[in-house]
Amino acid sequence: MLFVAVFALSASAVEAPALVLSVSPTTYGTPVQAQFFAFNAPTDSLGTVNCIPKLDGRNLAAFDVPSGASPSNPYTRTISSPALSIGQHTLSVYCEKKMAGLITTWSASADASFTVGGTEAACTDTDGGINYPVKGVCTSGDTATGSVTGEDYCADNALNTLNEFYCSQSSCMKETHVCPNGCADGACLSAAAKPVRVC
Repeated sequence: MLFVAVFALSASAVEAPALVLSVSPTTYGTPVQAQFFAFNAPTDSLGTVNCIPKLDGRNLAAFDVPSGASPSNPYTRTISSPALSIGQHTLSVYCEKKMAGLITTWSASADASFTVGGTEAACTDTDGGINYPVKGVCTSGDTATGSVTGEDYCADNALNTLNEFYCSQSSCMKETHVCPNGCADGACLSAAAKPVRVC
């Protein structure tokens, strides 16, 4: 998660860079704190300031800054982001204001580099990954949040639906799989093990 504070000032504000972005270093497994200041954005009622953030070149959800935001009354928004690995990252933001949604009357962009430190914990899966015929237990964790465990299981007592856990980028992920021959004890049954119903 990125916590972003947006400040839109009137054109009469003290001269400053049009857009300033700062991101504090963080620890693996914890939210990324970002402060975003939009200076000299027009405050007329003909449009809103729209901002498009990118994390390491990947587009994140765009958002609008409502009029009336100021340093004493900041607009703050939480932006969902992919899990970040240990190392260097870049957050970029492009903002613009369009009159009646057509003509751009103001725009600015900025980017900031930041580091993610700490210890990136290993992820293990006792069935070796996505392995439908074998029940497994996936375990991952880090120094900030502790361990997370997921055990393969048949969903909601379903006869054919398996919830399969596996490792992806040091985290336990889950996918749902339909077993053609049935599901029992957290694994897909083989054709030979498929129960035969006698009428």
